[in-house]
Amino acid sequence: MKLISSQKMKIKTILFFILLLSFILRFWRLAIVPPGLFGDEVDTGYQAYSLIKTGRDYFGNFFPVHFQSYGDWRVPLYIWIDSLFVSVLGLNEMAVRLPAVLFGVLAVLASFLLAKIITKNEKVALVTSFLVAISPWHIQFSRGAFEAILLTVLFPLAIWFFLKGIQKENKKYLALSACFFGLTPYAYNTPKLLLPIFLVFLFFLFKKEVLKLKKETVIFLAILFLILAPIFWDVFRGPGIARFNSLSIFNDEAMSERVRLSRQFSDLSPSLQRIFYNKGVFWFRDFVNNYLSSFSTEFLFIQGDPNPRHSVGNRGELYLFELPFLLLGLGYLFYCGFHKKDKLSLLVLVFLLVNPIPASLTQKGGQHAIRLLSAVPWLQIVTATGFIFFLENLKKSYRKFFLIFMALISFVSFILFEIYYFDLYPKTAGRWWNYGYREIFQLVNRVEGSYDQIYISSSWEPSLVYTLFYSHYPPEKAQKELTLSSYKIGKYRFFTPDLTPLRRGEGELKTLYVLNPAELEVYGLTLEGNSSLKKIKDVISPDGKGAFVIFSSSDVDLK
Repeated sequence: MKLISSQKMKIKTILFFILLLSFILRFWRLAIVPPGLFGDEVDTGYQAYSLIKTGRDYFGNFFPVHFQSYGDWRVPLYIWIDSLFVSVLGLNEMAVRLPAVLFGVLAVLASFLLAKIITKNEKVALVTSFLVAISPWHIQFSRGAFEAILLTVLFPLAIWFFLKGIQKENKKYLALSACFFGLTPYAYNTPKLLLPIFLVFLFFLFKKEVLKLKKETVIFLAILFLILAPIFWDVFRGPGIARFNSLSIFNDEAMSERVRLSRQFSDLSPSLQRIFYNKGVFWFRDFVNNYLSSFSTEFLFIQGDPNPRHSVGNRGELYLFELPFLLLGLGYLFYCGFHKKDKLSLLVLVFLLVNPIPASLTQKGGQHAIRLLSAVPWLQIVTATGFIFFLENLKKSYRKFFLIFMALISFVSFILFEIYYFDLYPKTAGRWWNYGYREIFQLVNRVEGSYDQIYISSSWEPSLVYTLFYSHYPPEKAQKELTLSSYKIGKYRFFTPDLTPLRRGEGELKTLYVLNPAELEVYGLTLEGNSSLKKIKDVISPDGKGAFVIFSSSDVDLK
């Protein structure tokens, strides 16, 4: 009994330090790395702020299931959660990003629970949680307000409760499973398709258990239906599917031209051209290419997501040292699943196979790390399974040397990623994180009372939402003034004015300008020697280039 108790304490201690490590990696320097809030983050924060103040999104929709933003309808769960943080911490970078950090840590714990119940091996569970804790893929999206990070908690816990429920024949576990499953489409868009596909396979895998627990299954389905009803009503109504419609392969504007060019250069007869070169064939090919790309070594181990906001670049979403154990783990799970008829092994394989389907239906979705993020922690479970299988089948005399070797390899890989992430990445990716708006409003908020109008350039990013966020613009006023075509709000103007009069010294009075330096070059405007203008500040991005220049009409004397 003492031995068992000692072993449990050892497992809990190791898990505690893994969780502590995961928190440090996600929280340290959170407000400044990544080097700025990108558009979705400020939108999330201001929506949460508007919800707290008025019970509406900033377009005035009352407690919406989908929050209306510029050019998009946002799923609500992260915003709902963030409203609690904004109410306590205020509208700032920390309040926006902290939920992602905490859910990132919870995902590490959830990965331990899921791996343990699937593999029945605490060693595999610990290795899984450690791999998630140090995962470049997971760290990237748990240090920014990426709503998809919630999926790495919701899906593992939903499945953990489901497996607990059918093992213990407990309706409470199944009810909790239904709740977590039901929340996934509220967290991100991909589960709107992924969830029904996966549930069909899940019920098929465990059909004996489900049929045995008829009453519990009915409760599970009833709860799931009640939770999903509002969001799927929005799907049928329009807002819930607007994002997919804009990004799907079926809405590719270049598709008609691709078909036309293929037929133009084809030597086939017109009838065969219509058979082999049509939208249906091209859509199918794009889907297959996307699907296979999501499993490619280029995406997983070499280049990763090409978007600098989604990846530090020139490295895969997983560590290269994970590759041999991932392959070994896949082989082992295939053997257990198909030879030994182990349902839990098949469950892992099924989730990994269906997970890329929604992303594959979107343009360039095969290497889109956010749309594929729910593959965490499943890939880590496979890798940990392969690692422990290899270790336990290694001669005992070699195990110590193998563990030392792997510890060194993993430590070096991890340190190289961390150094790059905290040292070089903020400089190379500053533009992609829209660096500069915080620095702009540190000045603007102090002096805006001296001006009648303030021009803020939208040449890099639509600056309206940044202004709402950093100026703490009253949501009740915003709801009355905003439209989808708004180019001004209050005294703020979100376009580049004609700078020709300024070049002649005929600028407007009591006016502050926040512009991209390139815009000044286009108009041939120089601030030196212009008596009607005075330069206030250059905002320099982390790579040393000018991000913004702030200047004013000369009639305002700032103190």
